[in-house]
Amino acid sequence: MLNRLKYLCCVIALCFVCNLHAPQAYAMTVEQAYRAIPHTRTQFDPMRSNLDRETKIYLMNLFELTDIAVVMRVELESALMYDKTIDIRKYMRIYESILGEMEKLETPERLKRVPVYILEALRDQITFLQEWYSADENIRDSYTKYQQNELVRAANRSLVLAYKELLSRLPHESRYNKQSFFNHLCALDFI
Repeated sequence: MLNRLKYLCCVIALCFVCNLHAPQAYAMTVEQAYRAIPHTRTQFDPMRSNLDRETKIYLMNLFELTDIAVVMRVELESALMYDKTIDIRKYMRIYESILGEMEKLETPERLKRVPVYILEALRDQITFLQEWYSADENIRDSYTKYQQNELVRAANRSLVLAYKELLSRLPHESRYNKQSFFNHLCALDFI
């Protein structure tokens, strides 16, 4: 699984470095995306966890994917605000790869609802971003007030549910890693 994630990250990086299909790519790192939001990045730390190995690996992989999704969201949001000539298909291909990889993760039984909520949130966000991209020039600027958009609000509710599920299913996890859960999901959220 880690090799597949590293491969996905390399493909995404290669697309940005080579500007494949999108000469306007910003090649933002995860750290830059978090700073742009701005939001604190707290990586899940398996050394601070007393969880079983399978759950630790799952959470590391899950949050690696949510970090890539944060980069995509921040880059696409910035492009929609400031660049009228973006290639939305590039972003949608990467989002589809993220969704596909997340669906392939071997989720521990007690966490089965977590990826369901995150995938729902990502799909709502993708739909919102596509609508924003497709909007008439006259109303495109109104999408910057996205906190009022129902898709954005639905994504927010799903991410809150994912966070609550993590807390309820992993009540004895370290305070640091609980903060990591919050920061990863909050960074993914538009609100």
